[in-house]
This record gives sequence, C-alpha cells and structure tokens, in this order.
Amino acid sequence: MIWDAPGRGPWDSMPLGNGDVALNVWVEANGDVCFYIAKTDAWDERGNLLKLGRIRLRFDPPLIGKNTRFEQKLDLRTATVQVRGISPASRLELTLWVDAEHPVVHIESRSDRPRSMTAALELWRDTDTVLPGSMERLTWYHRNPTSNFVSRLRAQNLAGLEKTYPDPLLHRTFGCLMRGQGLQRSNPKARNLRSVRPTTTTDLRIHVLTAQTPTSEAWLERIQADAQTDDRRAPGSCRREHEAWWRRFWSRAWIQVDCPRIARPDGAAITPTGLPLRFGADDKGYNTFRGLLARARVFTRALDGREIGILAARMDAEPPSREGLIGDWRFDRFADG
Repeated sequence: MIWDAPGRGPWDSMPLGNGDVALNVWVEANGDVCFYIAKTDAWDERGNLLKLGRIRLRFDPPLIGKNTRFEQKLDLRTATVQVRGISPASRLELTLWVDAEHPVVHIESRSDRPRSMTAALELWRDTDTVLPGSMERLTWYHRNPTSNFVSRLRAQNLAGLEKTYPDPLLHRTFGCLMRGQGLQRSNPKARNLRSVRPTTTTDLRIHVLTAQTPTSEAWLERIQADAQTDDRRAPGSCRREHEAWWRRFWSRAWIQVDCPRIARPDGAAITPTGLPLRFGADDKGYNTFRGLLARARVFTRALDGREIGILAARMDAEPPSREGLIGDWRFDRFADG
C-alpha cells in the first residue's frame, strides 16, 4: 500500500507490529512523522488497555518542503513502513519496523545531506512517570498502584477466587526506553531526544516492556537489561533476522485460486433463489437498516471502477452502459427499513 500525500492525523495511519508491540504511523502536512505505541498486555489498574505514548519525529531541514514528492509505503513482505521525501535539493528516507522476535521499535533514517532530528514523547496521562537524569536515554512508564481485580470478581459472584488466582493488574508496570546513537536530551527533564549534531543517518530504538515487579526500580533494571542484551547483537543482524522471520511467515502456506469465466449451461448470469429481493432488511423483514437508501440498481454483471465512481458521485447519475441492468429503484420517500 502506497500513499502519495501526508495524512491529517491518526485516522490516516498505517498499522505496524509483531503481534505484541504495535504502531500506528502517519505523517502530518508539516513533515512530522508520528506514531502511537501499543502493547497487548498494557492493562491499567481499571482493566483498560492503554497506549504507551505517542512519538513525534521532526527533522531540520524538514521531511516535506517546497516541491517535495512524498511517499509512504506499507511493505507487508518486510513488515516495514517506508517514508520518503524527495525534492530537487534533497532526499530523506525513513524506515520504521517492530522487531519480529523482540519488543523493540526501530526507526532508521538516511539523508543525502546532514539533518538534525528530534524525537519527542507526547503523553496525555498525568499518572505516567518520565524519569529524569540520564541524557542519553528517555524512559517512561505507567505503574498500577491499585487494582480492581477483587471488586470485579465480587461483582460476578466469584468472591474468594482471588485466593487461588494472583492479581494480574496490581503493580503491573509498562513503558518504554528510547535511545539512539548521537541523540541526547536537551536537559535532564526534557521529554525528547535531539541530534547532538546534524548527520546523514540516524538509528533510534524504543525498547518496550510490561512486567509485574515489586518496585518500579525493579522494572527499570529489567528494561535496562533488555537494552544491554540488544547491544550485544551483531550489527546489522537485527534487520536481517527480522526480514528472515517475515519471509518464513509469508512462505508457510499458499492457497491459489484460479476462477476462469465459465458459462452456465442454462445461460443464467445469477443463480436463482426462492428468497424475495429486499433492501434494508433480511429475508424475513427483520434487522432493518436504520438510515436512508437513496437508490438501488441490480446488474447481471460486475461494474468496473470507473462505472462505480460515476454512479457514486450523484444519485441521479446514469451508468455509462445499461448492459445487464435489470432493476432500478429510487427510495426518496423511504427511510429506516
């Protein structure tokens, strides 16, 4: 899937993930690359599944400028989102992917001229914690201080089961550690990482962790250990192993369907049934459509994209060809089934 224009917000996003960690990626008109981070087990104390935060990437010079040709591509074979901004003066390419076998988000950029990048964390909950201190990394998390597990059991007449099943929400902690070579926070309390100096390449990584730990410090030790383990992987091996996993995934099984056009012996184009033709209701008159039907036509052939576009543009539009048209109804006076 390829888009040739930036979006307006998260509703214009592309999905990306590994089955555990997920992103919604979009590019705004000013060239900012944005994405939400989600995790399948990020449940808060009320049993709500939360996003871990939003990241905004901004480049200087920006991704989109004057006479920029834009492209955003979702590549299913490699499970990557690729963003390109190409102008007569410069070229910038980004690749975003979530490691197939590790809870790590990768953002790689390549430019033909030195650029600065800022990766900013955007949070909307005042219950999340952003750790100050380290200039080379940005760490944040949400920790459940309480849990509604017992009250939910009691509400379902299951009181006492909390003695058998451990509380899955209490002290559950989930968050991220973001870092990158040549990136630093502007101050110890800043919620961003910035390029120390302009460069032609960047490699930003976001480690994601959910764990029930006795303290928030224990969770921090675990995510830092995960980052250190990631450092020990051979350079370049992360991307190769990721793409190898997806090649195996797409090669597991194929179902090929070949449907040549076969003429029916009786010449009928539509298989007849004993059911009445209804609009806005099922065959028994139930499950009525609550809304307005303007017009309906029945053809004995499939319409092509151009014909569909013409008919969808206006209610009074006529098809370019009436071939196969066997029914045409207007419903100007009828609504709600």
